[in-house]
Amino acid sequence: MQNVLSSIQYVEEVLSNHNFDNSRFEAQYIVSHVINVNQNEVYLYKDLLLSENEKQQILSMLEERLQYKPLQYITGTGNFLAKEITVNSFVLIPRPETECLVMEIINDAESVKFGKSDVHYSLDMLDIGTGSGIIAISLKCIFPKWKVDAIDISEEALVVARSNSNHLQIDVNLFTSDIFDNVCKKYDIIVSNPPYISEHEYKLLHPEITEYEPRIALVAEENGLYFYRRILEQAASYLKPGGRIYFEIGSKQAGIVKKIAADNGFELRSLRKDLNDYDRVLSFTTT
Repeated sequence: MQNVLSSIQYVEEVLSNHNFDNSRFEAQYIVSHVINVNQNEVYLYKDLLLSENEKQQILSMLEERLQYKPLQYITGTGNFLAKEITVNSFVLIPRPETECLVMEIINDAESVKFGKSDVHYSLDMLDIGTGSGIIAISLKCIFPKWKVDAIDISEEALVVARSNSNHLQIDVNLFTSDIFDNVCKKYDIIVSNPPYISEHEYKLLHPEITEYEPRIALVAEENGLYFYRRILEQAASYLKPGGRIYFEIGSKQAGIVKKIAADNGFELRSLRKDLNDYDRVLSFTTT
């Protein structure tokens, strides 16, 4: 393990021998992080000799990975819609499914479905359970005139969200709230990627998730439906006329979440599938 290429080969071999999927990708991820180059360009540096410190960093990260610690927590960074953000064990790792949620809102706005002639008009948006803040930050980045509030019950998560907001220089109003407890205005858009995994489902998940990602951000009572019910029971009081609400959902929850919404006076607007063709995003408006 003298240069970049031999280091990648070594890490890949170890991971492969321990039955890790995508061992080559992960090896490139680890080595490129240590030498501080873009992962897509790491082979341009294949002959670069590594210092003893860099070798030790690679071996240390490899050992953590063999304990199933996610790569994003090992490096302290994740990617979401081409943005690099800070993540740690207090927030979920950004996932492609949540990118679908953000893209649904962007597509609605850019196709002028909000009834405005200019997609850069000002509106009010609330992100419930913001975690790393990436939903709120991504939308504020695309629509800088939007007034974006983002809330979480976890103070530790809000520290991460503020760090990402400051680093990306995107102004999002972050504050602590349990659902609507500290919310005192009405919004054009409410968006949430709430905990939606049931206790039973959680027990079946890989240790990479259960041992490292925050349980509070994953598991919900009532068979995973608790937060959808709580939000939908109160949301009408916090939406402006014609306002929209967007959810990321579990792959088998569309039917029951639609029923909860209908029981609380909401009409389905759209259902969007993720890249694996699972139901993933629901949007509603008041009837």
